[in-house]
Amino acid sequence: MKEQLRRLVELQKVDDLLIDANRTLKSAPVQIEELDEQLNKFLSMLNKEKEHLEETLVWQRSQEQFLKEEQDRIQKTKQQLQQVKNAREYSAMQRQLESAKKAVGDREEEILRVLGAIEESRATLKRHEEEFNALEKEILEQKDDLQKEIDEAKAKKESMAARRKEACSDIDDKYLMQFERIADRIQPAIVEAVDGVCTGCHMSIRPQQYNVLHSADTFEQCPRCQRFIYLKSAVFDEDDEDEEETSSEE
Repeated sequence: MKEQLRRLVELQKVDDLLIDANRTLKSAPVQIEELDEQLNKFLSMLNKEKEHLEETLVWQRSQEQFLKEEQDRIQKTKQQLQQVKNAREYSAMQRQLESAKKAVGDREEEILRVLGAIEESRATLKRHEEEFNALEKEILEQKDDLQKEIDEAKAKKESMAARRKEACSDIDDKYLMQFERIADRIQPAIVEAVDGVCTGCHMSIRPQQYNVLHSADTFEQCPRCQRFIYLKSAVFDEDDEDEEETSSEE
């Protein structure tokens, strides 16, 4: 019976490693997806800033073209004004010229204001591009680390699956079936009892049952959580405990 308990403890260690590998295989891809999403959001923001800057540059060029055309019209109006001899017509053209000059002045001020905004946008865009490059580098490094964890977890899972099959072959069917039923419901399925307490649910065990654990002649279950419970000093001798600690570090 003691040997069967040892084998169940060994099986639980294998299952713990499998659970850990499966947890990594489930969480790491999600983390990679979240990192990609974070980077894509930043890239989307950056692209919008570039689009906005380009639209502003197009507007600036169009306004400069309009400005040139207005300035050309002013020059023509000045030339025409010199040839006007009718006072009334001269006055009308003079008012038209002043209005055109004011419109040119307003457009020049607007262009200067936009030029200032363009310089600010370029500076902001440059800073954001630098931040994006730094973030991209950091995220790529994190993704590489996560991919390594995935690869290691896959290798561990494959190794532990073979080791589990081997461990199961050494356990009596009735105990294995009971272990599997417990494992399907709660993990771990077998735990130590320490100082009269189940380390799975942290509830006290009846003194009579705790005394039974010292013999390691029967399979005992925690009355509360129904896990298999065992007393380490009863199941393993000192050499076994050293080997157990080495095995658990794999």
